[in-house]
Amino acid sequence: MAYSDYGGYAYLNGIHITERSDTSIKIDSTTEIDGHVVLGDGPIYVVLYKQSIIIYRGGERLHYFSYPLDIVDDRTISESLEIDDHLIQIYLTSEDNYYVYAKLKCPNGNTWYGFSGYGVGAGLEDAGYGYSTEDRIDTLSDLFPDIFQNEPG
Repeated sequence: MAYSDYGGYAYLNGIHITERSDTSIKIDSTTEIDGHVVLGDGPIYVVLYKQSIIIYRGGERLHYFSYPLDIVDDRTISESLEIDDHLIQIYLTSEDNYYVYAKLKCPNGNTWYGFSGYGVGAGLEDAGYGYSTEDRIDTLSDLFPDIFQNEPG
């Protein structure tokens, strides 16, 4: 369930993981990270929060990406990086609204995917904001065509 007007979906190896939407993940006895979507098995986590992406190693914040809100045209910003053998791809898009999409390929073979944005995702599917969760799933699939192959690796 969305805890604000923002939400998202998380997928592990192509399977929708509801408990990774609008959640908090306990990293150790004193540290939690939370977001609209939390991707990863650890120690690297990719957190989608509103229209931003935050990358953590354990509880340490390593990178922060946010869409430049002064850009109003349809545009996509992409970034790829590798941290501790974790491959991360992110997209920040201006579509009918601003959205973020991410893929995290873990060394253990698991691949996480997700999206976040205003008026979409967990608990907002029928909220009447005028934005489509189904369209976000389609864009996620367009950006990451391997998402629904359901094969680790």
